[in-house]
Amino acid sequence: MYIDRWVWGVLSLAFVVFLRMLGIFLVIPVFSLGTLKEYSGANEFLAGVALGGYAITQALSQFPLGWLSDKVGRKIALIIGLLIFATGGLWAYFTKTIEGLIVARLVQGMGGVSSVVMAAMGDLAPEKYRARAYMLGGMAIGSAIFIGIILGGYLYDALGFRMLFLLLALLSFLGVIIAFLLPNKAKSKNTALNNESQLTLKKVYELISPALYIAFLLTLIMQVYFFVFPLELERLGVRRAGITALIMIPSVLVYPLIHFSEKHGRIHIAYVLGYVLIVLSGMVYVMGYSDWLPLIAVIGGTTIYLMGYSVYQPLLPSFISLRVGEERRGVAMAMYNFIAYGGMAIGGPVAGLIMQKASEYIWLVPIVVSIFLVVPLRKILLTIREA
Repeated sequence: MYIDRWVWGVLSLAFVVFLRMLGIFLVIPVFSLGTLKEYSGANEFLAGVALGGYAITQALSQFPLGWLSDKVGRKIALIIGLLIFATGGLWAYFTKTIEGLIVARLVQGMGGVSSVVMAAMGDLAPEKYRARAYMLGGMAIGSAIFIGIILGGYLYDALGFRMLFLLLALLSFLGVIIAFLLPNKAKSKNTALNNESQLTLKKVYELISPALYIAFLLTLIMQVYFFVFPLELERLGVRRAGITALIMIPSVLVYPLIHFSEKHGRIHIAYVLGYVLIVLSGMVYVMGYSDWLPLIAVIGGTTIYLMGYSVYQPLLPSFISLRVGEERRGVAMAMYNFIAYGGMAIGGPVAGLIMQKASEYIWLVPIVVSIFLVVPLRKILLTIREA
């Protein structure tokens, strides 16, 4: 059966995303617990710094790699980023101190290829299929999160925490092999809303700023959930493996909704539903503030939040790709990922500090932060209506 060249390219990129995100989410759900147990000198705050430190350099690396992909090609930038990420994984595997882990995580983050992958998908996919191309990327991320969270718990129990970083490095090397086989971008007319090659960074920011605000807030909230989740399950004496499988399954349901909404020109429905799910997750989570049914609060809140988060995974990059032409798409996606990882960078230490100093207030963070999503979401909906 013949498959268009761009489809092969997008599927290959989606698989690279899958491998990369699988490696990341093998460690995130057990990160706080594993760090405190296996690295000397660790405490809750330093564990949060190690968790969020990766996101700091991940955010900063988006700009040089995104710019490089615009200048020398997506493939070269992608391979460089994957090799750097693998180096950080090996470093985290061999070090034994919390200081060494923090440095290793900073090195890992320097291989930030998210903007390169997103720009490459936008280059390869025709405009009428671009939202669905990003949905494939979103499905790859969702699948990787699902499998990574489940496997991470089992592998942590079987092999120990440090071994997970070795697996991260191996998955990254596999991604390098796939990147070598990617097709080159075909020459095509750019029909994005703004395709001027000299588009300034300020103008790019203005065009995509609502998506940037939403990405920052979503990743900040997610870090809080994932920091608290393993600690709370441990405190309550609940096995992680079965629970992590349970919280991920409902997220799969959002992708048919996105496909239906985009196909019938009602993509605004998906945006609104995503926000409703995020607010609902905070309402469920805040039940734990008074210690009423804390297990239901942490499981229910995390499950519902992941559904809402999964809704926005393909929507925000698609919005950016349609607003900015391919000549500046690498930089635009770099801004997006910089802001998103900035939320992770702040969310990790904030969660760790609150848990260490005043753990009873951690339950309020998701519901309070979600209030600030209203204004940027409204701007995106107005932009969609005018398009």
